[in-house]
Amino acid sequence: MAERGMARKIGRGGFTLVELLVVIAIIGMLVGLLLPAVQQAREAARNLQCKNNMKQLGLAALNHEATLGHYPTGGWGYDWIGNPEYGFSSTQPGGPFFNLLPYIEQTALYNYTDQEGATRMIQSPIGTFYCPSRRAAIAYPNVNPSASWGSPFYGGSSKTGRVKQVSAVARCDYAGNAGNGNNLSGSGPSRYDNTWKYTGYSTTPASGVIFIQSTTQTAEISDGTSNTILFVEKFVRPENYTSGNDAGDNQSAYTGGDVDVLRYIGTTTNVANFTQATFPSNLVLPPGQDYASGHAQDHWRAGSAHPGSMNVSLCDGSVTGMPYNINLFVYSAMGNRMDGHVFQRDF
Repeated sequence: MAERGMARKIGRGGFTLVELLVVIAIIGMLVGLLLPAVQQAREAARNLQCKNNMKQLGLAALNHEATLGHYPTGGWGYDWIGNPEYGFSSTQPGGPFFNLLPYIEQTALYNYTDQEGATRMIQSPIGTFYCPSRRAAIAYPNVNPSASWGSPFYGGSSKTGRVKQVSAVARCDYAGNAGNGNNLSGSGPSRYDNTWKYTGYSTTPASGVIFIQSTTQTAEISDGTSNTILFVEKFVRPENYTSGNDAGDNQSAYTGGDVDVLRYIGTTTNVANFTQATFPSNLVLPPGQDYASGHAQDHWRAGSAHPGSMNVSLCDGSVTGMPYNINLFVYSAMGNRMDGHVFQRDF
C-alpha cells in the first residue's frame, strides 16, 4: 500500500520515478553521442585556424621574395636572434620568423633599437606563430636563461650584446623546410661580423628552401613552387608543450637557424639514386602526430597535434593537409627544391 501510494504521489507531478530515471539515462546517452561530435567540430575549427596561420606565413614569405628577391633566410644559429640593422640577407643572424615580422603587420616589434627592445621582442608572442590545437599564444618557460641560447646575442653597438635573462619567451609551432638537414643548426659566431660564413656545409648541398644563411630565389626551386614545401608544423612532445624542455622548442620564435625554427624533411643521400620502390625509409624522418616518447631525433621531425595529418605551406603560398603515412619518397622529394622528382599529389 505504501509503495503504491508513493508511486501515485510521484505520478501526480507528471512522472513516476522510473520514468524520470529513463529520461535521465536517455539524456546521458545523447550527451555521450554528441560529445565526440562537438570535440571533432572544435578540432576542425582549430585546424582551420592553423591552416590560416600557415597561409599568412606563406603569403608573407611570397611578399618577402617579391620585395627582396629571395625567401626569408634561416639566419645564423641558436646563439643569435634577429636585428633590424643587419638587413634581410645572409648577414642577418635572425631566422625566418623574425624576418617575416614586417610582412605580418609586426613592424613595431621588428624595429627595436637596443637591448630593452630585443629583450621585449623575445618575450612577445604572435598568434600567427601558434597552432591552437597545441597551445595558447603566450610566452613559455625559458628553462636555462644563463645559457648562450637562453640569453642570445642580438649584436648591437658592441657587436657582442646579449638580451637580458628572462624567465619566459615566445615560441613558434611552425618551421622552415631545411630539406636534407645540411645547414639546419649551428651556434653562429661569437660577435657580429657581416663577413662571417657558415662552415658546417657537407659535400651534399642544402636541398631545402630555408636554412642557415639561405637566400633561396624562386628560380632555384626547379621542381616548381607548387611541388616544394616552404613551412611545416613542427613535432613537439606533448609533455613539453608548456615546459620549455623540448630540444626543438626551447628557444624563442626569433632565433637564428636551429631546430626551433627549421626542420629536416629530405634525405642526406641523393633521392635520384633510388626508385620509389627501393627508397630506404631510414634516410628520412617521416612526419608524425605528437607523442610522448620515440626517436632520439624527433626534434628534427615535422609533425603536429592534429590527428591524421599535419598542415604544410608550399612555396606558391598554398596550404594543404599532409597525411602522416605519406610515401617517404614523395615526402623527401617535396622537401627538395631541385631533385627533379615531381608527383601528382592525392592530398
